[in-house]
Amino acid sequence: MESFAYAAPTTLDEALEILRANQRRKVRTQLLAGGTDMLVQMRTVDRAPRVIVDVKHLKETNRLAVGAGETFVGAAIPGVVLTADAKLNARHPGLVEAVDLIGSSQIQGRASLGGNLCNASPAAIPFPRSSPMAAYV
Repeated sequence: MESFAYAAPTTLDEALEILRANQRRKVRTQLLAGGTDMLVQMRTVDRAPRVIVDVKHLKETNRLAVGAGETFVGAAIPGVVLTADAKLNARHPGLVEAVDLIGSSQIQGRASLGGNLCNASPAAIPFPRSSPMAAYV
């Protein structure tokens, strides 16, 4: 595995600035939300990022709000948090069931919807379940 830089911004603005700077320099950069597949993928040199930006600790990526007309699931919220949320279970049982089917409790403790969506792994949380919910990504 080749070396890489790691950034753990504390604000969304800081994260966006890191992404913009690396985009301007044409540096392959990847966001880290769950990270369950990232190390495996990094062993493939052609996919290995040169910079990893950890967004797990940003308040925006950890927001979970379940309302009557809209549900917001932050990109870094681990599956175990989603399956334990009573409001999400009541409002979107299909999504919670899909999250619960993926991996062991250790994987569910790290894997996130945002990471699974960006990763597009066949073993990831099955997003077709979210389609009938008129989900915005």
